[in-house]
Amino acid sequence: MQKWLYLLLTILLFSTYLTNSENSQSEPTPPAKSCLDVVKNRGKLICGVEGLILGFSYVDQNDNYSGIDIDICKAVAAALFDDPTAVEYRNLDSTERFLALNR
Repeated sequence: MQKWLYLLLTILLFSTYLTNSENSQSEPTPPAKSCLDVVKNRGKLICGVEGLILGFSYVDQNDNYSGIDIDICKAVAAALFDDPTAVEYRNLDSTERFLALNR
């Protein structure tokens, strides 16, 4: 007896699901923009760097950035925009970087 009850409930639930999915006339959602699309549309790469660590990312008195982190940002900008200067640097410490990604 329980077997038949479970079978009946399964058939009812499945038929309700099919009826609801056929009646819903929702339009397909457009694909979300990727992070790469956002960066390309912005026209520049924004890099969060410490700015105080010699060899990695350092800013001198003339606001010139240097270091391996800076070189990587320039390489990515060159690959995306054919322009290694299409970079905006933001001084962020290690605790702020992940929060800045959500903005």
